[in-house]
Amino acid sequence: MTSRKLVRKSNLSRMFFTAFITSSMIEFGYASADLIDAVIISNKLGSASIAAQGIAYPFFSIACLVSGLLSIGMQIMCSDYIARGKIKEMQQSFSMTTIVSVIIAGLLSIGLFIWADLVAFVLGANGNAAHLMLGAAAYLKGLSVGVVPMILCVVLAGVISLDGGAHLVQVAAIAGAVSDVIFDLVSVKLGGGIFGIGIATSASNLVNFLFLTTHFLKKGRFARFVIKDLPWKDMKNILAMGSERATRSLMDTLRPVFINMIMIAIGGELGMSALSIRNNLCDVIEVPAMGIVGAVGLLTGLTYGEKNWDDCKEVGHLAHVYTLIYSLVVIVVMIPLADIVAGIYVPNDPELRNLVIFAIYCLAVGNVFSTLVVCRVAYLQSIHLIKEPQILTLLNKLIVVLAICLILMKIMGHRGVIVALAACGFIILAGIYIYYVIRYRKLKPSVDDFMNLPDEFKIKPQDIIELQIGNMEEAVTVSEQLQLFARGHKLPEEKAYRAAICAEELTKNIIDFGYANVEKHGFIDFRAIISDGDIILRIRDDCHKFDVQQYVSMITEEKPTEGLGLYLVAKESKDIKYVNIMNTNTVMVTI
Repeated sequence: MTSRKLVRKSNLSRMFFTAFITSSMIEFGYASADLIDAVIISNKLGSASIAAQGIAYPFFSIACLVSGLLSIGMQIMCSDYIARGKIKEMQQSFSMTTIVSVIIAGLLSIGLFIWADLVAFVLGANGNAAHLMLGAAAYLKGLSVGVVPMILCVVLAGVISLDGGAHLVQVAAIAGAVSDVIFDLVSVKLGGGIFGIGIATSASNLVNFLFLTTHFLKKGRFARFVIKDLPWKDMKNILAMGSERATRSLMDTLRPVFINMIMIAIGGELGMSALSIRNNLCDVIEVPAMGIVGAVGLLTGLTYGEKNWDDCKEVGHLAHVYTLIYSLVVIVVMIPLADIVAGIYVPNDPELRNLVIFAIYCLAVGNVFSTLVVCRVAYLQSIHLIKEPQILTLLNKLIVVLAICLILMKIMGHRGVIVALAACGFIILAGIYIYYVIRYRKLKPSVDDFMNLPDEFKIKPQDIIELQIGNMEEAVTVSEQLQLFARGHKLPEEKAYRAAICAEELTKNIIDFGYANVEKHGFIDFRAIISDGDIILRIRDDCHKFDVQQYVSMITEEKPTEGLGLYLVAKESKDIKYVNIMNTNTVMVTI
């Protein structure tokens, strides 16, 4: 047999990469709008306008609060349902969450348009920054028009990715970014001012949304809208699981308000302009970081649903590897190019330009720590912990950063504010390490300690089979091992025989047809466990899409001339479930 460990890593690496790219593109949709607006505003409308846009910046966190509260909980629940083969329940949760998202986003859009002045005031356009009120309010009014498609893009994208639509999510995000550039330039040409820039961003969100909706026109997708028997009781669980993201977004809203107040008080318009540019760059630099976070959340949800301890651990390993590589790239690229990047934003103000360069240095160095903290939060959230990720988010996003800020501002002035934002992640990671040292009373806690999983989560080796199958001989061998496995658990001989037939026929079918005419193919990932007297098989492959569940439901002949093997599987099993997760076929059979 092929090494289970090596192939498992290969399969997970591929899925992690797909989830990373897709999650990055989702985040890119948000970040690109803010970045494009900032560059065009700073170059075409002046420093006062870029400062006004900085005041309005926390609005994006408000939108993330709503979309995150709903989408993260929904993704975790849908991943869990998919891992257990409950497609109907997944469709119901998806549909219910989408309906709620439309209602909440609509109310937010109307409220933001009507009370834009009040929102701008609350976000910091007051006191020394009162002269920025009109610009900030105008920008918010423009953004309000696109709130509904903006939030729906985030809510839909995660499920579309699970449903094999990762490429479409990426194309939609790129289309939204390109259209934003075009619409912004047209707005400037027509004299639309900062309000026109906001309208252009709203229009680009609509473009992104329209691209995503084409996914639901395709056949053979499990992500479908249903209106019957919606599980409204599940909304409580969805909101609970999404509460960390909501807490994070709330902190992302409150933190800039407090930080803006401090920066305006000690740094004036100069400090506020630099902080606004720093925030814009942070959004862009953090796109891959949020891609890593999204991949951690998505794959941890799937592996947790399978109760797969080893794969949960491997997801954590991949997250650290990706973070290290990404952070090194940021440092190597951003530090040498800091002057050039600052010049793009500030071509004619040497003092502001120098402050922006300093902010870029701090951002590049502090990035690795902040990414690891948010990955930790995403992992805890995906294993259904509620309080721990909320506490960690509160500390990371508000309490610790403000404490450091208040200390450093007395020593370094407005530069201390920028340093505090970079240093926060390191302080939080040090605190996490100390917590586990105290909790487990050892200087070097193990990886298993950091996983926070109960002992009963790990399936005993004698209660599970995990193998990789690459050819017909190995398919037959798995069938024989499965019979021995069932007998060892004193299951009826008939059940052991039926399980062996199902395993052999399904794996042979994949080799014969799934990998036919393929010069080099992957391996079939086979898993079998005993649960309540039943044998549950999970078979995963990376060949072209083939819905076994749909195929066997179409077999009406008593002894079909074609598909006899799958006919035997349907006859010998209690239940068959099929899903295509990130272009990976997964079949679950209960015997």
